[in-house]
Amino acid sequence: MARTVYRRLWCYGAALLLCLAVTAPAGAGAMPLRPGLSGQDTNPWTTVLRDPTGQLTIDQVRAAPYAGRFHPFYKGRAHLGVASGACWLRLEVKNISPASHTWLLQPTHPQFDQVSMFFFPASGQAASFHLGDHLPFAQRPIPHQTSLFPLKLGPGQSAVVYVRLAYVDAGIADVRLRIWSPKPFSHAQAAHVAAMGLMIGGYLMIALFNLFIAFSTRAQEYVWYVLYVLAVAITSLAYQGLGYRFLWHGWGWFTDNAPVVFPILGLALAAQFTRSFLKLKQTMPRMDKVLKGYIVFTLVLMAGLFLGFRREAIIISICISSIGLVFPLLGLNLWLKGRREARYYTVAWTFWMVATTLVILRYFGLIRQDFFTGIMPSVFMLVEALLLSLALTDRIKLLREQKERAEKSYLNALRQDKLELERQVRERTAEIECMHRQAVRASRTDMLTGLPNRRAFYEEAGRELGRAARYRRMVSLIMLDIDLFKSINDTHGHAAGDEVLRHLAGILSLEKRSHDLMGRLGGEEFGLVLPEATPDEAVALAERIRQVVATSPATYNGVDIDYSASFGVTRQMPGDSIETILNRADEALYLAKAAGRNRVEVA
Repeated sequence: MARTVYRRLWCYGAALLLCLAVTAPAGAGAMPLRPGLSGQDTNPWTTVLRDPTGQLTIDQVRAAPYAGRFHPFYKGRAHLGVASGACWLRLEVKNISPASHTWLLQPTHPQFDQVSMFFFPASGQAASFHLGDHLPFAQRPIPHQTSLFPLKLGPGQSAVVYVRLAYVDAGIADVRLRIWSPKPFSHAQAAHVAAMGLMIGGYLMIALFNLFIAFSTRAQEYVWYVLYVLAVAITSLAYQGLGYRFLWHGWGWFTDNAPVVFPILGLALAAQFTRSFLKLKQTMPRMDKVLKGYIVFTLVLMAGLFLGFRREAIIISICISSIGLVFPLLGLNLWLKGRREARYYTVAWTFWMVATTLVILRYFGLIRQDFFTGIMPSVFMLVEALLLSLALTDRIKLLREQKERAEKSYLNALRQDKLELERQVRERTAEIECMHRQAVRASRTDMLTGLPNRRAFYEEAGRELGRAARYRRMVSLIMLDIDLFKSINDTHGHAAGDEVLRHLAGILSLEKRSHDLMGRLGGEEFGLVLPEATPDEAVALAERIRQVVATSPATYNGVDIDYSASFGVTRQMPGDSIETILNRADEALYLAKAAGRNRVEVA
């Protein structure tokens, strides 16, 4: 009886769960956005629509019947396996902060041929961006190895975002999206690129060092090892998108095939290195034949990749990568038999297994994709390369001491060179930055008076006029000119004229308000922009400056030079540009000159 009751309760519960699953909404509403997001995963708010033909347009996916076919990720996993065609993602976002903010939407997988984002805000202009590694890198709005799209939302504003990820041929469909605020993204990506740079640099140093030993010892296993390390380095560059960004973004064929060819090639080289290093032909002849057959199969697989069987080649290559699990077992077997050189080999391939496991777990959504899980496989692969290098070093017993001294000396020299280079780069960078600041300052400053020059005055005044027009605030402008300046030059000399200009600039600096803008427009002409000032206030300021100028002579070589100035005052009118308002002030200045000079006139 109790068993029957339990069975019925279980059935009712299962039916209830089924109903909830069927009636559950396709998404989880709008994803709340706030400043400071650091790679927020959008999976809980994202729905997906597969488009195997790649022919659907944005208008079609937004309309029936496709709009109703978007569904959540299966168990929240954004890895859709190996696929061709396109995949559409739909995401609704909302700015829950009280201010406008810009976020960065990042499809984390960098290898899609076509990546498009369609942005439909609740109010405002829709936007679209089209990226992908089949388009020139220069077209990307944000230079980065992954496709980045800006999301700008006003306070409380919401928007619907559609992202189309597509392959012309088949590829790994990891469709995970993340949203960043610019500053956390900049910090995270700087750390990521720096770490990857160190990893790739480590690979190249290891390859170069062992290539030197290969030439010195003519040992065959060194050659296979160097080729394997280079294949791993290129694989890391291809999978991270850094190769496309910095090395081969103009070479579309290589961009498409490097993420597939070099992992397969790396496994083939690993098998050949294992045959050579462990001497399998003598120690384990059957396994040697198996690895020979495996190498031949990988070459056939790469040929199939170029014969139109790309999807099959990728799937098979993922499956046969499990051959790497055999390598540590082979090393352990020989280690237990007393082969000392096999110890480093065994530990190295154990690290390789850990790295491969992390990659698989990350791609299939079983662990969170972040900086740690993204960089640790490369770290483990680098450790594996180092341990294999140690295994090779352990093999050459007669040259071990010489190699250790050479390695130590080489690394110390590299370290010193690096420190010296960094010091020189820092010094040179500081010099260039100082020169740049000086050049910028010189290009915007009148060298005689120290005031902003005509170009700088026009730029700053134009911004102030635009701000005043936008917020409907009052702005007045004063233009002044030294009276009979030529006679000063003719009477006292040009050096005295320069001193008069500096004297007037000092008076303007003392008399103007702290937030007023001023500059030398050329010759003996000066301009002042007075934000939040009425014409009456501007006239009052101009009159005060006029009186100070008239009663405060300039001094040159102990001689007082009396001079005066004429002023033209105007205010900003609707539709005014900096040129039109200056022209009007100039007309008022002309009236002041015509009326006898040393006076203030209003346009």
